[in-house]
Amino acid sequence: MKTNNNTDTTTNLPQFILKMKKQDKLFENIFKVLKILYLILIAVGAILIFVKMFNNTPYIATLKEAGLLLSSIIFYFYLKKRHKEYKELDYSQPTYLVLKSIVKRYSSFEYFDLWALAAITIVGISLSLDSRFSFLVYQLGYWTMMLISILGGLTYRFIKIKPLKDRALQLLKELEE
Repeated sequence: MKTNNNTDTTTNLPQFILKMKKQDKLFENIFKVLKILYLILIAVGAILIFVKMFNNTPYIATLKEAGLLLSSIIFYFYLKKRHKEYKELDYSQPTYLVLKSIVKRYSSFEYFDLWALAAITIVGISLSLDSRFSFLVYQLGYWTMMLISILGGLTYRFIKIKPLKDRALQLLKELEE
């Protein structure tokens, strides 16, 4: 094996694979818990809409709940797909294929992620429908919080995930030599 120039330690493939299994299991569990949370949110949202429809609640309040329900459904299916990806990981494949799947899985962006962005947008619009603030003021605050959240996620990705992807790329390069 070659020496890792970043840390001056010998790359240890079994330790790396074990570390990836732990990381993947963590993400699998997170997605599983979030799926359950969103199922609960969907059930509560559906009940709220049903109650509001029969209590002659203003149309705008029901529309707000419908938007939140729609975004919860989108998030649920997004999380379901992600959970399935992590649940079906197969580390018994040849090392080369395992490393290729790590690189693909930990890449920065997939088009499927646009569904999460759509759901976040629907939440922002829905929450501002009957806000005491003006629509634009509410949106400014909401998207500022979303930007801070995205920057936090990107920071986590840069600190924790990118090194794993880089190590997998390095190991792939070593295997190809």
